[in-house]
Amino acid sequence: KTKYLFMNSSYYRSKVEGNDQYLKELEQYYEKIIVSCKSSVLPNPLKRAKFITFDGSFSPFMLSIMIYNLIREHGKISCVIEGFDGYTRKTIFNNYYPSLVNSYSEKNIERHFCNSLIEHDAYFNFILLKELVKQIDLIDSYEFKKFISLSTEEYLRKISVVRNFKSIK
Repeated sequence: KTKYLFMNSSYYRSKVEGNDQYLKELEQYYEKIIVSCKSSVLPNPLKRAKFITFDGSFSPFMLSIMIYNLIREHGKISCVIEGFDGYTRKTIFNNYYPSLVNSYSEKNIERHFCNSLIEHDAYFNFILLKELVKQIDLIDSYEFKKFISLSTEEYLRKISVVRNFKSIK
């Protein structure tokens, strides 16, 4: 089994870029580190994620990027997916998940993730994720299987109930 670390560009630029000690720690634990960014200069051994599209019309959810890159590298994969709910729960991240927004106020966190859902085009991303998941073998992943089996209408209804889109002004 290969230990992968996928990180988004915001996390890379604010926590890893220029922090040689932290990068060395990551390199000691992970065999492959993939950064989903389009413009940062990445030192070896970091690799740039392959993207499904570069036309700027949407930005894929990180889980879609991860699955896409793993399929490109390994073909059919078997994996467990835990903790991803497409922002359908009030609590966005577990406490152990390193996120830059954890230090924000609750109101600003909500605004950030509502904006993120709009920028990422939640509807398209959900459809994309459903298609990518058809190409992998899900092991266990009971909660994720329930999530991914939602219809697009059910998914949009769930996020519209849980997320406070009025926080965007």
